[in-house]
Amino acid sequence: MLAQIRRILDTLSNPRKVVIWAIACTAFFGFFRLSEFLMDVKDAFNPAVNLAWGDVAVDNQENPQKI
Repeated sequence: MLAQIRRILDTLSNPRKVVIWAIACTAFFGFFRLSEFLMDVKDAFNPAVNLAWGDVAVDNQENPQKI
C-alpha cells in the first residue's frame, strides 16, 4: 500500500505532497489510526495539538532523503 501511495505522490513537484507522504509513513510505522494524529473537523484545528505543515521538515529540499 505504501509503495502505491509513493508512486502516486510526486514529492518533488509539490512540497505539500511530502507532508502527505510523511503522514502515511508515520501512520504505518507508528501503527496509528489517522484520527489519532489528524483532526476530524477543519474548524477544530489547534496547532498545539494537531499536525501542521511546519511540523514536517526534509533534510534537503532538492533531493529529500529524510523527513
